[in-house]
Amino acid sequence: MEEYWTERKISLQRSTLKTQLVHYENNIKPALGRLKLQAIAYEHIQNIVNDMVDHEYSPPTVHLMYRILYGSLQKDVSAK
Repeated sequence: MEEYWTERKISLQRSTLKTQLVHYENNIKPALGRLKLQAIAYEHIQNIVNDMVDHEYSPPTVHLMYRILYGSLQKDVSAK
């Protein structure tokens, strides 16, 4: 995750990075932070999305969170 956020700091405006970090800290980290990368399954991702929908997050916000999650996991997998 650290490598993903380091790259994001370089390529994003400060306000965009802050928004993405808030979504990470509030939605992704609590749900996946205790899991090892190899243990993360489709069901974990779907549960995060379902929780956000249940809490009435807007579709663009849910999609943004998904992009953050997908990008960070892709970076972690390619780094391993």
